[in-house]
Amino acid sequence: QITLIEHGLLLDIGLWELSGQAWNKEGKEQKAPNVLNYIAWFNRLSRWVSTQIIQLSDEVERAAAITKFV
Repeated sequence: QITLIEHGLLLDIGLWELSGQAWNKEGKEQKAPNVLNYIAWFNRLSRWVSTQIIQLSDEVERAAAITKFV
């Protein structure tokens, strides 16, 4: 499901949004809204994954969780 979500988000990104790193410039909300949307998604997903791993107290469980996420 995560792959399907990311696929949809990536398909929304237009080439003009990647030109000249528009997501880092003034007016980025208008110039690269889909890149910003993907960045926000990636940050949320990364926080969730790290939280899930850190909540496990056993090292073996953590290793298994990391393997599963990868």
